[in-house]
Amino acid sequence: MEIIDLPMNEVKGWHIDEKTGNIYHESKDFFTIHGIRVVTNSREVAGGWDQPILEQVGYDGGLLGIVRKRFDGIPHYLCEAKMEPGNYGKVQLSPTLQATFANIKKSHEGRKPHFVDFFEDVNNYNGFEVLFDAWLAEDGGRLHLKRNRGMLIEIPEEFNLEIPNDDFIWLSLYQIKELLKEDAWINPHIRGILAHV
Repeated sequence: MEIIDLPMNEVKGWHIDEKTGNIYHESKDFFTIHGIRVVTNSREVAGGWDQPILEQVGYDGGLLGIVRKRFDGIPHYLCEAKMEPGNYGKVQLSPTLQATFANIKKSHEGRKPHFVDFFEDVNNYNGFEVLFDAWLAEDGGRLHLKRNRGMLIEIPEEFNLEIPNDDFIWLSLYQIKELLKEDAWINPHIRGILAHV
């Protein structure tokens, strides 16, 4: 992955509203960037401050899901090595599914994310069990009212799961904990979902 800094007015598919200055996607989905003024005396900046903030269109966030399967009785978690342009080190281990609802609806006109049906239609799969399902808060310092639905599902040990590519790997909880000792290898969504395990 090569990342090239561009002037905002050259970014394809994104526009700046001349009246408000807000930045938005031509699909009217994903997120907008707008300004806020914070008035407070309870923080390190006396009186408050102004800043840009990202706001998810519709406030529905995304779906973060991990598939768990036992191998010889030992739980393993299906993680994806995911490249994101803002990642420290570019590649981080991420949940099985990490997608905004705009991506799931294919607002970008791309493919549907891998394994999304497992989480959206979990009751259609015999023996699948939901172990965790809750809305998780995101960083309110840069994301306005953002939350994501976090899910952990367990599939039967005998279920033959086809892995779509080499970006996916099964890891035990011990292996994930060991990788947490490395700099920025495990993304925060895995930590958030597995925190209750």
